[in-house]
Amino acid sequence: MSPADLDGLRLPRGIQEVIEGRPPALWISGSQWLVDLPRLLTECADRWDLRFVEPSARGTGPQLWHGGAAVIVACRQGRRPVALKVTWPHPQARHEHLALRHWAGHGAVNLLAADPSRWALLLERLDGDRSLEAAPLLEAWEVIGGLRADVVAGTAHLDEDRVRAWSLVRAVRRALDEADTADPDLAVVSRLITIAKAMTQ
Repeated sequence: MSPADLDGLRLPRGIQEVIEGRPPALWISGSQWLVDLPRLLTECADRWDLRFVEPSARGTGPQLWHGGAAVIVACRQGRRPVALKVTWPHPQARHEHLALRHWAGHGAVNLLAADPSRWALLLERLDGDRSLEAAPLLEAWEVIGGLRADVVAGTAHLDEDRVRAWSLVRAVRRALDEADTADPDLAVVSRLITIAKAMTQ
């Protein structure tokens, strides 16, 4: 596979809007990283013997998702479905592979391999067609609470009070952001706090 195989790569508009024009956070600008991305994906595919998966709905190019500063590509490694994540280098993501290796799939996606020099992670592929965004808020946060509890349990060697406080505040704040209302139902807020407290015990 060569970078030319991905010359027609169509990135999601969201990742381009976030990354394009950003100055280097460490050593590479967002614009240059977008230019380099086909090469990075190709090198990772060659290293880990990956085959990109084409979505049936579009029919051309690999199936892509994105976060705030990363692209995730659906792949197969032999017969195993996997996901390749390549991140624009920035300080917050520097140790992501170490955290995922520490959690070992408990409360977080399972890390299969990492290439820190390319800011690339090979991950188990989750079901991207099933989103908690479509679930009722409290039901979704019951699920998220269970996952968060697993993550917090994996940080027992850290300052427990600080970890619990951080998890509680972040969980409730994110839930309220997802609710997308300036006047949230106080009963819902109370229930969210109860769930958040329970998952940080």
